[in-house]
Amino acid sequence: MKPFRLTVVTLFLALCLLLAGAGNALAVKTGWKIATLAPKGLGWAVSFEKLITPWIQKATDDQYVFKVYWGGVMGNDDDYIRKMRIGQLQGAGMTGLGANLACPEFSVVGLPFLFNNYEEVDYIRKVMFPTFEYYFHQNGYKLMLWIDQDFDQFYSTKYKFDNLEDFKKTKILTWYGPQEEAMLKALGSSPIPMDVPSVPTAKRQGVLDTNIAPSIWQVGAQLYTVDKYVNPMRMRYSPAVVVVTNEAYQQVPADYQKRLEKERERVQRDYCADIRKDNEKCLKAMTDYGVQKVTVPPEVLAEIKRRAMTVYDNMSGDLFPTELLQELKRHLAAYRSGKGESVAAPVLIVKTEAPKPAVAEKPVLATAAVPPEAAKIEKESVPVEKQEQKFDAAARKETKEIEEKVDLKKMAQAFEETQQAQKKAAVEKAAEPAPAAPSAAELKEKKKLAWAERKRLVTEVQKKLNSLGLYSYEIDGIYGPVTRKGIQTYQEKNGLETSGVVDQTLLDHMGIK
Repeated sequence: MKPFRLTVVTLFLALCLLLAGAGNALAVKTGWKIATLAPKGLGWAVSFEKLITPWIQKATDDQYVFKVYWGGVMGNDDDYIRKMRIGQLQGAGMTGLGANLACPEFSVVGLPFLFNNYEEVDYIRKVMFPTFEYYFHQNGYKLMLWIDQDFDQFYSTKYKFDNLEDFKKTKILTWYGPQEEAMLKALGSSPIPMDVPSVPTAKRQGVLDTNIAPSIWQVGAQLYTVDKYVNPMRMRYSPAVVVVTNEAYQQVPADYQKRLEKERERVQRDYCADIRKDNEKCLKAMTDYGVQKVTVPPEVLAEIKRRAMTVYDNMSGDLFPTELLQELKRHLAAYRSGKGESVAAPVLIVKTEAPKPAVAEKPVLATAAVPPEAAKIEKESVPVEKQEQKFDAAARKETKEIEEKVDLKKMAQAFEETQQAQKKAAVEKAAEPAPAAPSAAELKEKKKLAWAERKRLVTEVQKKLNSLGLYSYEIDGIYGPVTRKGIQTYQEKNGLETSGVVDQTLLDHMGIK
């Protein structure tokens, strides 16, 4: 009997150890490595830690955690995409450029003069998030958050850009991709392509005289010390995104995914409110310092818009499907005519009038008063180096009021650290063998298939709704306000969540394969 007892005891102990091991395994957290250019402790990074990290932790019972590589230590946005492709990263927080590289279709939201104000951005984000989520998925990514970079401004050491001739004379940077380059050429410019870490030095040396950027970046780079003018004509809205790879997200349990989706809009809203405040503070600090805010005459602005918006047709069918632009325009038209849903907007940094049915509003921009010390700065005939010396002298006399609004020294230090990290990452990248990537032809074919599939699914939904008397508009495969309303009615009648979204739940319920 003793051998039998020993065997039972041994098995019992082994089972206990096994269960204990299983429990420990279940307790192990899943870490997602993500990278971003945002410097730790400032702006986007502060809001990330305040809002996004707790969102992930709470929704996943603290089982999924981010290991964040801040401040460009993993390189630039294109490096993040490459590293996600080979599994070195599971996600990234990317600028508008990175978002467009990851998902070219997303570049449609950055078309010139598409949005008049942030209220319109918030509405399109709400109704079209699922559409862009589809295109990001087709490109290999889960779109976790669509957040803001800014309504980027023109900053120049020489030109106001309140006339068309300035666009022809300027030495202007292009870094944002083919859409920006095409827009600037349409305005008569000969843009100079350059990587972002080189921009501050190039501008101080006079290689560039103008760049387009969010105000946070301009302050961090300390380029307000050489800039004479800022033109906030709202030529382009720039988004930012947080993405993870499809492979990483598919491993997240379904109940966790539902929790993440439930709180996503709140996190986006609060995050955007923070960033808009920060951008406004930075813009105010620069104009208080002496950078002159420019007002563009209405007739000149109308011609700038006309020329810049020629890229709409040029980019349709190349970067994004024509139907996607039509979808976006339909939603905007519905919102401007008062037929779209109202959206609880975040705290807005710019006061705007309520949207009107007019094709394009003429923004009225107040010109900031220029402090006496800035008025003494010599004009264009003075070399950039001397302008920089004068601005540096003025910088040493910064007022306490400005310092309270924006910690200029802290921002400059964080920016410098990011620049150095990017340069180091570039050197390391040059020493690495280039990973194999799909050919341009393969990517083009895959893109067209994704576009066609999206149109097919929307078409089938419209046909189903039409047969039920819930949709009487043209069956064109374009998801607009009428289609959305028909879907919501269908969902309400069938006890589904009234999201108005063409998702797998809707397709399954309608029997669409």
